[in-house]
Amino acid sequence: MKYFINDDFALSRSPEGPVASYIVPFAEWLGDRGYGLVSMRNQVLLAAGFSKWLGQKGIELSDISGDHPGRYLLDRAVKRSEDLTPWAKRRTDPL
Repeated sequence: MKYFINDDFALSRSPEGPVASYIVPFAEWLGDRGYGLVSMRNQVLLAAGFSKWLGQKGIELSDISGDHPGRYLLDRAVKRSEDLTPWAKRRTDPL
C-alpha cells in the first residue's frame, strides 16, 4: 500500500524506524524552502532509508549521534557496490 508524502508523490510503503514519524514533516520543510519535486523525493528517500537502517541496527531515536549518517552512507555505498553485476563492476574499476 502506498504511503503518501504529499499530493505530488508517495513511497511504495510506510517508512520504518525511529525517525519514520518525521518523514512527512521533513518533506514539508523541504517544500517550504523551495526544493523541487525531484530533489525533495531524493531527500525523502534518503531519510526513509536512514530511518530503516537505524531500525535494523537497533538504534533508538535518543541514541542517534552525528556518526550515524556517515555510517549509513558507507553501508549504503558498500551494499550498492555488492549489488552491481560483474559487468558493471568492471565498468567502475579504475583503469
